Amino acid sequence: PSGVQIPALSASLTRDVERLSAFGVVIDAPPGASVTPMVKLAGQSAFTAGVAVPIGTDGSFTWSRTVASDKDAQVYFMVASGRSATLRAAEPQVSATGSRTGSIAVVRGSTINISAGSTVTPWFKVNGGKAIRGSDLTVGANGGFVWRHPLKAGDKVTVKFNIRGVVSSPVTL
Repeated sequence: PSGVQIPALSASLTRDVERLSAFGVVIDAPPGASVTPMVKLAGQSAFTAGVAVPIGTDGSFTWSRTVASDKDAQVYFMVASGRSATLRAAEPQVSATGSRTGSIAVVRGSTINISAGSTVTPWFKVNGGKAIRGSDLTVGANGGFVWRHPLKAGDKVTVKFNIRGVVSSPVTL
């Protein structure tokens, strides 16, 4: 039977703190068709349609939008009667654990949905004193970073890490 082809969509979603980005491919889209993103943020009860994006001559499309850094996001894409799988991007996170090695505090951090190359700002206090801004660090390709700080005997240091408003819980050594 001859009928209308249902377009097939596939897409991947990435997140860098407040920026969602998707790349997708559509097969058998009607001529001149566009892809409509359907977005649902944490706390919303339904998906809402975003601004449609054009499908390239090779069948590909790209899409991006900003979203609050404290929100999970779900997205799927529609064209004609075709639909992609629902993709999820969790809220970005930074976490850290540390240890004392001789006279050095060593704290290892890891990130979720924060891109490699992002700047990490350590803020620390020694013995409960005034907060000090440490030298910026860089998120590595694996999402990790390492902070080291010299300690005198008996010093207690507490450090938090800030990446564009995403802050870790404090680590005390």
